[in-house]
Amino acid sequence: MVSDSSLVPWLEQVRRRVRTRRGVRWTVNSVIVWGTAAIVLLAAARLVPLGWERDAVAAGAVIAVAAGFALGLSRRLPLPLVARSADQDLHGKDRIATALEFLRNPDRYALAPGQIRHAAEWASLHPVAGAAPMRLPRRRLTLAAGLAAVVAVLALAPNPQDREVDRLRAEGALIDEQAEEVRRQVEAVQELPIDAGEKQKLASELERLAAELERSVDLEAAMQELARTEGRLQALQSNESLAAKALTRSFERSLADNPLAPGLSGSLAEQLAGLQEALPNLSEGQRAEAAERLQGLSDSLSSADQALSEALAGAVQALEQGASPEAIGEAASAARAAEGRAGAQDAVAAARASLSDLRDQLARAQAQGQGQGQGQGQGQGQGQGQGQGQGQGQGQG
Repeated sequence: MVSDSSLVPWLEQVRRRVRTRRGVRWTVNSVIVWGTAAIVLLAAARLVPLGWERDAVAAGAVIAVAAGFALGLSRRLPLPLVARSADQDLHGKDRIATALEFLRNPDRYALAPGQIRHAAEWASLHPVAGAAPMRLPRRRLTLAAGLAAVVAVLALAPNPQDREVDRLRAEGALIDEQAEEVRRQVEAVQELPIDAGEKQKLASELERLAAELERSVDLEAAMQELARTEGRLQALQSNESLAAKALTRSFERSLADNPLAPGLSGSLAEQLAGLQEALPNLSEGQRAEAAERLQGLSDSLSSADQALSEALAGAVQALEQGASPEAIGEAASAARAAEGRAGAQDAVAAARASLSDLRDQLARAQAQGQGQGQGQGQGQGQGQGQGQGQGQGQGQG
């Protein structure tokens, strides 16, 4: 004898089947939505180079199936609704739904125990699969399968935009390499023994350039940014600084053969520091000769590097008039500062030359890409024209 309580467990099994069926149906609906969107995306990718459409379509398929099935399973499914569904599939004439109502409210109905017992016995005679058959909407299933087939064809078929996508990716990789090269230049600049202020200006410009290159969308934008940065670097190179560097280095070349005092060597700053130490041991003639040479350099630098010119004038006064030798030490410090500024000018010039080389590389890559595109276009056009001409000639003959 089937107990009255066996009806609810039977309905729970039916509910699991109905829930699974609903999940499958929702999955079919999700696939239809995904297929429609995927076809639109793949069609657009044949007009505009995207490069990510196939990955998006594949990921969308997984998400559509998983989300559709999960939503179908997670929606609330009360037992009364399951009972009505079972009655419909088993042609039970509402006996299961009525018995469930009686089971929930036995005191309200006098015939409730018998009705419940009869429904439970009747339900036990029918398998759960028969009470919740896996019915699927054929039209929607056919539509989902058709859309999936179209998506597969579009995804696997050659896309004329693939070449353009490959070109853009190659350009992006080249631009990223250039940005990385600029960042290496920044690191190199930070290690240079040059004026701190000039170093900061140069490093800031190169850092800004690297960031702009990483944001560049194509070679043209990258080349324009390189050109703009070259212009800003040129502004860091003043004519006065260039002239001071040329005059100072010309003077230092003369120091190699004829130092300021016997036994001295090295740069202007090093020889001035040595001159300060050797000052007590110098003869009047040696002092006069050193003073004359430093005075000439001071006069030459008066308009190019006033700070160094004035410091050298103080050193000349110390040599000629026997003033405090500290003035020669101050001139050595000023010469070292001038060396730092000259080094900064060299660094800026080197950076400009490097950026020019990078811009030339991008220009060559752009010209190569344009040449390949024109060659492919001309080849396709000639092939189509020859094919059409031969076909028409044979038909007329």
